[in-house]
Amino acid sequence: MAAEYGRRWGVEFAAPIPKLLKLRVRKFVDATAFVVAGVAAAWYAVVSVTEAIHLRWWLIPLGILFWAALAYLVLPRLNRILTAIYVPGYFIGRTVTSHGLLGDPVNLAIMGDEEDIVRAMTDAGWTTADPVTWRSSWQIVLATITRRSYSHAPVSPLFLFERKQDLAFEQEVAGNPAQRHHIRFWKCPPGWPLPGGKRVDWLAAATFDRRVGLSLFTLQVTHKVASDADDERDHVVDTLRPLSGVTVEVLQDYLTAYRARNGGGDSFYTDGALPMVDLRGVCDAEPADPQPPQAQSPRAQPSRVQPSRVQPAHASESASVGQTEHEPAEDAIDKDLRPAPRPETLAGVTLVVLRMLVGAIWLIVFLGEGAEAAYRFSWIFEGLDPDEIAASTAVIAWSVAALLLVEALLAALMWRGSEFARMLLMLVSTAWILLAFASWLSHGGALGVHFTLVTVGFDLLLLLALSSREAAAYTTEVRQWREARISRSAGSLGR
Repeated sequence: MAAEYGRRWGVEFAAPIPKLLKLRVRKFVDATAFVVAGVAAAWYAVVSVTEAIHLRWWLIPLGILFWAALAYLVLPRLNRILTAIYVPGYFIGRTVTSHGLLGDPVNLAIMGDEEDIVRAMTDAGWTTADPVTWRSSWQIVLATITRRSYSHAPVSPLFLFERKQDLAFEQEVAGNPAQRHHIRFWKCPPGWPLPGGKRVDWLAAATFDRRVGLSLFTLQVTHKVASDADDERDHVVDTLRPLSGVTVEVLQDYLTAYRARNGGGDSFYTDGALPMVDLRGVCDAEPADPQPPQAQSPRAQPSRVQPSRVQPAHASESASVGQTEHEPAEDAIDKDLRPAPRPETLAGVTLVVLRMLVGAIWLIVFLGEGAEAAYRFSWIFEGLDPDEIAASTAVIAWSVAALLLVEALLAALMWRGSEFARMLLMLVSTAWILLAFASWLSHGGALGVHFTLVTVGFDLLLLLALSSREAAAYTTEVRQWREARISRSAGSLGR
């Protein structure tokens, strides 16, 4: 029977634990925490509204808090729960947003490697998009509001083949990131065929951002895309076609023509054609002077792609189209490098630290109140004499201090990729949220806005962060990295 010992904590259990059982437990805890976080976020939004009604002078800030909770906590998590049920996991020519919604259409294919794409896009006047970070997100907000240029503005993540885009490029329009051409690229799995049998190295999704607005499905601030997705697809082809070493073939019946909405709720349509751009000769050609990024206000009218005279490839001719030369993404990772923590993991650790600070402040206030603490917590100290109250106060203080130290230890372990620490923190946050919910019910729907609402907010944000797909993926990567190291060590000892 396959078994796994507690190697990640340096502990060897007395009896082996079946891998299948551990996997089922992990999935159950993750799924439960995922759903609880979504329901709790909806409850938190309701609490924010009721507090705004009771405290009229806080109506505006709490109204903003309600919108933020609804747009960035409730609706995204609700969409993730529902789309996990009805959005297919196989290729249908559409990308998927981080919330699980169907995103932009896949409307371009590439033959070549990453170096070919970077060289061609740079020579064609495109700029790379910065990664999505707090700094780049704040910078694009300021650039959009002030109408200043930010030619490397980040693009939101979209997923294909169950991973985020590998490359992203853009062309700023009118001197600010409110309007821009942009395209995302994904490396295809080895040997993966398009519908009809053709094989390519990369797939891409190109759309034009026409303005900034609110998402129809999540109410988040986002870019709104132009309805004619074929215009942007053809614009990309037109910028690449003049380059030396570039050839273009169009798979006309890649998909039927259709009209749909993307993850932001924007309506778009496409004729279903798929230009296949071969960039494998770009790096062999003479270096070209990079074209300046387009900055004009009106959008240039692209030439429509022409149908390919070549019939859709069958399995026998797929090799001539260009076999995928790339290894799987996971195989390309250096097994000697420890996986880096995800932003969601960093957010979780930060929230634990903030919650510890709140707990430390509470502990200082509790110890400083002295006799007043006995009055405020009469349900604890009822019937006790002064000596017993002093002893009980010390026990409470030491217990809270111990809990804070345990949280600090769990946060450190989670930062190192401990799945056990992540799950335990999720369970603790879930317990505190359930206790707050029970208190809310017992007090007739009232929750203290000065303290309890803040602490519940920390627990809710922590649960949302740690139950996310990215946080779970990080602990899985660390576990696989450790297992690979142990396997290599065992193999070297065996030799």
